[in-house]
Amino acid sequence: MYLFLLTFIPLSILFFTHIGSSNSWKNFIPQMIFALVIASAVCCIKEFFIFSFYIKTDSFIKNCLHVFFKDSALPFIALGICHLLLCKDDFEYKTEAFFVLLASFYALYIPYFVISAMERNSIYYLFFKPIVFAEMSLLISLVIPLFLNKKTTKNTKEIILLSAITMLICLVPAVIENLWYFSILKILWLIVFCIYTYVCGLFFYKKCLKIRNTRLDKD
Repeated sequence: MYLFLLTFIPLSILFFTHIGSSNSWKNFIPQMIFALVIASAVCCIKEFFIFSFYIKTDSFIKNCLHVFFKDSALPFIALGICHLLLCKDDFEYKTEAFFVLLASFYALYIPYFVISAMERNSIYYLFFKPIVFAEMSLLISLVIPLFLNKKTTKNTKEIILLSAITMLICLVPAVIENLWYFSILKILWLIVFCIYTYVCGLFFYKKCLKIRNTRLDKD
């Protein structure tokens, strides 16, 4: 029952490093280990020291904000700061390594909280949630290079726009989950999910083409 939940994100990391990265998966082992250690620490703290759990309310906005901060924004910000401080490699490696870092964290974090949830056997939690957070990790890693661009850092308007786009990327998983939970217009959550998946796939395809063209130029 939990096979897809446990394996999808790790397999997506391997797929990314094989198809969408100019580096081998072996080059990202430090990020994988670091993310898994952090995720293990978070899960252990929740399991052994925090005995209260969040009870969903009738407020769509409140539940969205809860998922947004707990599952999206806080892991992204905390791991992003650690990544920028600890990673001293070149620009391209930094951006690719951030996807591996964030996805490796979710590879343990998402299954733990799904299995701990009351709705753990629902189709959304078992199949759609790991997909959504793998996509979020990828989209964020594709936006990060724009932040690190020297031209962008000198333009306040572009920084604000990119920050808004990043927050939107982080917010969409929470919106999808709560559209599903509250059964708003029944199929609406699936429509938003498909749009999110399409956008993610489109940008990933463009990245793969760029890497392919770079390799051909070198040859």
